[in-house]
Amino acid sequence: MKKEIQLTYFLILMAMVSPVALNIVAPIMPILAKEFGASSNVIQLSFTAYLATLAIGQLFGGPLADRYGKRNLLLWGFGLHIAGGVVGVFASSVELILLSRIMQAAGGCIGMMLARSILVDMYPSEKAVEKLSYVTMGVAVSQAVAPTVGGVVSEFIGWHSVFYLPMLMATVVWLGVFFNTQAPLMMRGAWASQFRLSELTKN
Repeated sequence: MKKEIQLTYFLILMAMVSPVALNIVAPIMPILAKEFGASSNVIQLSFTAYLATLAIGQLFGGPLADRYGKRNLLLWGFGLHIAGGVVGVFASSVELILLSRIMQAAGGCIGMMLARSILVDMYPSEKAVEKLSYVTMGVAVSQAVAPTVGGVVSEFIGWHSVFYLPMLMATVVWLGVFFNTQAPLMMRGAWASQFRLSELTKN
């Protein structure tokens, strides 16, 4: 498989992590309310907090990527997302659930933002639009499927299990970034646009 195709799949996975984490929890909200003796409004706050953190995080992601490099930001971001999943798995209170969701969103938003940024940096406009359509499709499918997956796994394994899949996806991305030292996602700001696509598309 060509490196170009591999990278496209990888960026789709990177962009899917946060939407999966956001939506996979939806079916277990009533269970969380019962588990922690909290009102449904308090549990719904975890969804709101996730969305708010996701939006705010993307405002700062661009400048941070330019300053520290995409690779460093991805490692920190997905590391934070994984840590948030661990907090969720072992959560013993509503407050820890809220903390878990905020951590997941703060880390996962980096993947959503940089997946698109990397494609725009790498390809000419027409090719970038084509690749971005694949990423958008992946995000849409993940958002549609995640609640069903969350409901099924929570039924058979327990509510903690909804944190496993996003953690697994984030771990795959983290390892992919950690062991990749040549792709344009390792570069900073304007340097990424100077990356030669011919190097990427070699077999």
